[in-house]
Amino acid sequence: SRRPGRDPRTVVEVALEEGQELRDEFTCPITRSLMRVPVIAADGHTYDRSAIERWVAHHDISPKTGELLDHKLLVPNHNLKRLVDDLVAEGGSGLYSRPPRGGLVDQAKDPVQGSRRRRRPGTASSAP
Repeated sequence: SRRPGRDPRTVVEVALEEGQELRDEFTCPITRSLMRVPVIAADGHTYDRSAIERWVAHHDISPKTGELLDHKLLVPNHNLKRLVDDLVAEGGSGLYSRPPRGGLVDQAKDPVQGSRRRRRPGTASSAP
């Protein structure tokens, strides 16, 4: 069932900054494009419905893992569908990664806390 006013064929133009790409969590592993009708296959991965339907019509293995699929049933991924629809309705910019500032990612930055770890000279860092 579709939410009122939401058309999966809606074209959204988003001005991208250099280095921005469609975020992996919204990208179909088969088509490498935005999943507008995401479904979960037997391998536990999410694909765009039309792409995985074409795949399973001719294959018995997962396109992502190469392992044999237990079945060919596809389950709608309602949460991802709502998220994609909402991001598209908001203009689409949330679908894309933000390019890193200043080039390379700062390795001294704590990925969980988002702040620099402080170390005293001559001491080893402790695990969090």
